[in-house]
Amino acid sequence: AMANLWSFLKYHNIDWLRQQLMQIKCIENDSVLLHGAAWWKEGKGYLAVGFPNSGKTSMVLREMQKGADFCADENVIINKDRMMFPVKRRTSLNPWIVKEINYPLTDIEKIRFIIAKAKSKVMPIFEPNINVDLPYKRKSFKLDKIIYLTKGRQQSLALLTDNEFPFFTNPVIQSYCFVTGFDLDKVYLKYRRLLRDLSIDTK
Repeated sequence: AMANLWSFLKYHNIDWLRQQLMQIKCIENDSVLLHGAAWWKEGKGYLAVGFPNSGKTSMVLREMQKGADFCADENVIINKDRMMFPVKRRTSLNPWIVKEINYPLTDIEKIRFIIAKAKSKVMPIFEPNINVDLPYKRKSFKLDKIIYLTKGRQQSLALLTDNEFPFFTNPVIQSYCFVTGFDLDKVYLKYRRLLRDLSIDTK
């Protein structure tokens, strides 16, 4: 239900907390939840990561048009053996991505875009985006290479993931740990170790 809210609400409610709790559960099971687009092409698994609006969705959609196999465009879980598992989430498409890659919209999606653009002009707080279910079968693959869509010191898996799922600094989670004695430091150290090993293995 939270995932279907308007985008300007979605990232400031309990859904954001849910993702951070999901990250903790993944870490406890020797995996990490990453914000990225993943695909399989010519015998290799790729993961594109970067800050929001860096081009992850447009990159994976371009690769799909070239015959790649689809894993995820938003969230992916990767275990310590570098296996990537898709997290099914609807894709937020904006008019620029659709035009750039010539994405095949259905008639209903075209109408929804007209409404979204009109709503955005009247009330700029709304984004001119629509959420769609991509028409591709999601598959699991082994990760071979990480593609960073940002430059400089931002080419850090830890920095990018801390930005998306900052569970360690979340006041709600910290309060829970204070009351219950849950060892969040231990979870965070394991998380950084998993990211370090993942970064080394996929250079």
